[in-house]
Amino acid sequence: MKKIYLCLLFLFVPLIIAAQALLPEQTRVSEGIDYNSFYPHILLRHEVGTFFKLPKNPVFRPARQGWDSRDVADPFITVSTDTVTLWYDGSSGGSYHIGRAVLDKDGWYWQRSGREEITPTTGYTYHLIAPAFIPGAGQAMLLLNGNDSDSELGYRLGLARKTERSWHIKDLELSIPQSGNWDNSGRAYATVLYLPEKRQRVLYYSGFSGLLSSIGRAEQNAKGTWRTGNKPVYNALPGVIAPHVIYNGRNFTMYYVRLNLNSGFGSHIEKAVSDDGINWHFRDVVLKPEKRWEGRRLMRPHLSYYEGSFHLFYCAQRGSNWRIGEARAGGLFRARGSVFIKIENTRRLIIDYEQTPGTALELWLNGGENRKKISTQKQARRRADVWRVEIDTTPYSGKTLEVELISEKGTASPVIYRIERH
Repeated sequence: MKKIYLCLLFLFVPLIIAAQALLPEQTRVSEGIDYNSFYPHILLRHEVGTFFKLPKNPVFRPARQGWDSRDVADPFITVSTDTVTLWYDGSSGGSYHIGRAVLDKDGWYWQRSGREEITPTTGYTYHLIAPAFIPGAGQAMLLLNGNDSDSELGYRLGLARKTERSWHIKDLELSIPQSGNWDNSGRAYATVLYLPEKRQRVLYYSGFSGLLSSIGRAEQNAKGTWRTGNKPVYNALPGVIAPHVIYNGRNFTMYYVRLNLNSGFGSHIEKAVSDDGINWHFRDVVLKPEKRWEGRRLMRPHLSYYEGSFHLFYCAQRGSNWRIGEARAGGLFRARGSVFIKIENTRRLIIDYEQTPGTALELWLNGGENRKKISTQKQARRRADVWRVEIDTTPYSGKTLEVELISEKGTASPVIYRIERH
């Protein structure tokens, strides 16, 4: 039995943590650059446009047979130089497990990569769901929700470390004020935001008091301890769940799910904005269930940017079955922005980036009026419009390399996936 009704539905959250690097040392960026929203990726500052659902939805369905032959749900997307990966949970009619699929090189269909091997432990032996990567973690880890039984209540947040063959789970402990018992019936659908300027991770999650769900927030201190508040940071009757938060360096945007009793325990996706990540305002509806396959319920939004578009993935339930859908939006981007890298103790610089039509990435020696363009040979990667340049920096020691991102019409941005020194 899956997390069916929104008010009962909030109890399973896998989240995956990938090892990510900060911007290279002795690196600075211009005002037109955004390195927060999809950290550690770098793109131009932007505003997200209006989302439209893809005509080919659902984009990911249950398999014909096997462990995920009945339900697939709770999408989370990770983007790298060579792959776009869909992490999800699935079921053949009993317990839920975590799986992943990889987008083909033409960006059209998802190729299953199999079920993730997660060593069972007390509290996580029956359901495991909703994967999500955490940036800035330092090593491969997985934050998830689990349950020992087929119950909508009693889920717990877990943290799994990746070994050669499987994930190993332990509880994610939250330090809670004595008066903070608003989420004593369970915690689920978490997402972790990394703030690179503070080198701090922030956890947003769904907390339960009985069957009522609100959204809580916890911060991780230098010792690795998570501390939450004594009340939720966001609630709206009859219930909100599954937050996904983006910080662009100026303000926070939270995509989340809200229960709609007018449609008989239906739900839709909304967004709210905040200046500090604590006080939220300007609530707006983003997606509603409209198509037959979506039934009455949309769930678990996740935003990513690749192939020149913003992608909002979600899952929907018709009857007792879950499927995964996708909506896309354009954006309004700054025309230019630059990353400045001081060349010291470096022989070679590797830059992996995406350059879709209407965008450009140029390399210059010494920023300012006297800059000189550097010619390089770029190498194609597995994904379309993704490239690698390798620069011999020996002749440039002590100088500054400017990597300029350009949006020719302001509708798309190049994306830097990696800057690596050797």
